[in-house]
Formats: sequence, C-alpha cells, structure tokens
Amino acid sequence: MINFLNKKIFTTKSILIIFFIFLLFGGIFYWLCPDAKNKSDLPVIQTPEDKLTAKEIMNAEYLGYSDEGAIKLEDGYYFKQWTPDSATGLLVLVDEEDVFFGDLNNDNQEDAAVIVASSGGGSGVFYELTIMLNKNGEPFFLTSESLGDRVIVNSMNIQSGVITLNMMTHASGDGLCCPSLEKVFQYQLSGDQLIKISEEKVIN
Repeated sequence: MINFLNKKIFTTKSILIIFFIFLLFGGIFYWLCPDAKNKSDLPVIQTPEDKLTAKEIMNAEYLGYSDEGAIKLEDGYYFKQWTPDSATGLLVLVDEEDVFFGDLNNDNQEDAAVIVASSGGGSGVFYELTIMLNKNGEPFFLTSESLGDRVIVNSMNIQSGVITLNMMTHASGDGLCCPSLEKVFQYQLSGDQLIKISEEKVIN
C-alpha cells in the first residue's frame, strides 16, 4: 500500500513537472515566434537615446533647398552665397520654438514637425512645414509642405498624428508684409506624403 501511494505521488509530480515545462516552452515560443504574435501590436518603450531633441533637429540635413542635394543646418542656421562675391545667398533657419514632437506615422516613436524659414536674398521669407521622422533615434527628412510667403505661425500642436496649425495668412488685398486672415490648418501623413485634411477661417 505504501509503495503504491509513493508510486502514485511520483507519477502525479511527474505530470505536473511536464505540464509546467510545456507551459514554459510554449510561452517562450509565443514571444519569440513572429507568427505566434504580431509584435507590432506591442507598445514600444522609447529610451532617452531613441528620442529626438530640438538640438538634433536644428543640426539635421534637409532636402529641397539646393540642387546639390541635402543641406545641413548648424544650430538652426544655413547660409550659402549664390556666387563667391555675392552679397546674397540661400538662407535657411529653424528656431527651437518651431520644433514640435509627436508620433506622426503610428510607430510609437516621437517624430518632429518643424517650421522652416528660407530666403533667397529678396524680401520674401518662405515657410514650410517639414516632417522629420525618428529613425532609430536619428532625424530623417521625409517631406515638406509650403505654407506661404511671410505668413505668421501663431501656434502648432500634434495630437493623434494630426498636426494643427493656427496661422495668419493673406486675405484679398493684403500686402505680402501684413497677413490679416487667421486660419486653422490640419495636416496628416499618408505614406510619405503630407496631406492637408482641413482648412478653416477663424471667426473672431
């Protein structure tokens, strides 16, 4: 009787051990096998090294300003004379206050929406909304959208991937120096394109 009970207890323990071993390996397989779980559904925790900073944005490379390719800002500033003896040239500026962060492409990484100002030496100052994606903690120029000549950006924010801009734009009859029409624009990324999804006048 004692031998039978001891044998039965041993068998029960063995079954429990085998059961827990299967649970353990099943759990490991569940997390490691790409077909067992779509890891893109898991939250991504950004470390400080992965997050973009305004300083990085102000020292990044930007496209679309030079036929030679990318230009690189230094502390938010770039200038190149048209010719060696020219008094004018291409000026590109990014101010720290014009850098805004938020997840723009739904990858759980904070990207940057940047207001970039540029001038070719004349009276015009052209503003663009530029998207800098977060690629493994490095800023990557994706695309930009023209906002106009001598507009005034009052405010900007990013919420749920939507960029909202409050700006003073030019009403009919306004001089280029003095925009008087307040509007709210909303933009959103669609693939690698920045799409304007709404535009409304502000009624005061």
